[in-house]
Amino acid sequence: MMLRFRERLSERLRRGAMGDGGFSLVEVIVAIVILGIVSLLASRLLVGAISTTSKLDRQQTAVAIATMQMEAVRGADAAPNSNGVSALFDGRPRDQQLALFN
Repeated sequence: MMLRFRERLSERLRRGAMGDGGFSLVEVIVAIVILGIVSLLASRLLVGAISTTSKLDRQQTAVAIATMQMEAVRGADAAPNSNGVSALFDGRPRDQQLALFN
């Protein structure tokens, strides 16, 4: 009995009736398409993260510069000096200072 089972098993293996010989072309193409879609989504996520990080870095730099300037103005004496010019103008002519605000 065992001998007949082995003979039938070896015959089926020779004919390829048992087991899968590998992946079919369709399965490989489907796997590549799925991998492509996943990598595309991951790359879009990465680009979005880099863009957001860059934007936040520029915004943080602008806030730091504005804060430094506000502290400099806050620490300066706004009273006119002996020439009648405020220290906030830093010795620049009034026309230049007014042009900055227009």
